[in-house]
Amino acid sequence: MYWFSRHLACYEWVATKVAAQVPVGAMVLDAGAGEGYGAQAIAQRTSGCVFAADLDLPTVAHLGANYPDAVGVVANLVALPFRDRAFAAAVSLQVIEHMWDPQSYLRELDRCSRGPIVISTPNRPVHSPGLGPGEDPTNPFHVREFDGLELRALVERASSARPVALFGLHHGDRIQRWEGRHGSLASALLEEDARARDFAATVTAADFTIAPLTDDDTTAQDLIALW
Repeated sequence: MYWFSRHLACYEWVATKVAAQVPVGAMVLDAGAGEGYGAQAIAQRTSGCVFAADLDLPTVAHLGANYPDAVGVVANLVALPFRDRAFAAAVSLQVIEHMWDPQSYLRELDRCSRGPIVISTPNRPVHSPGLGPGEDPTNPFHVREFDGLELRALVERASSARPVALFGLHHGDRIQRWEGRHGSLASALLEEDARARDFAATVTAADFTIAPLTDDDTTAQDLIALW
């Protein structure tokens, strides 16, 4: 439940942000939507139509069968099949670390949205301690991981003139108390520690907080860029 709840916490925060900035019923893009629960959360919060794009056909089929408020679309995220400014907002969470061409991916999001765009990614110094900028991640599914300065620079190069705001997803009080006794929860889960597994089963989206990212922040689990 830890990883799911951590991702869901970000989706719920993003859904609230998007709903506050787009008209009711607007079309929103979720690029790299995966299983589909996040697209459904956005659709319910905005009362709109969410186009959930993913490259994997079985994933899109599953999404369409299980989440009626999302429209599944098979799409390459570096060449999205949508016209310019087609969407009132675009969301793409935990995707950029998987992209071989992150600049093209960001430019496509910017091209397709006439409103806010939100992306998220693991914070490299916390997620992969000791991994330097541009070094190959240990996670075989990640192409590259980023810190806050790198992410901001990427977005600023790819986006239009809209300002970029960075936020950090942090562990809330309950997880911090557990880590104060046992060490990093994420690391313990990767090591298949039984205590961590039992505690993680109780974690919900409410066990995370999201706040503006400061330059000296060394604790954010995930980075979120909004522009």
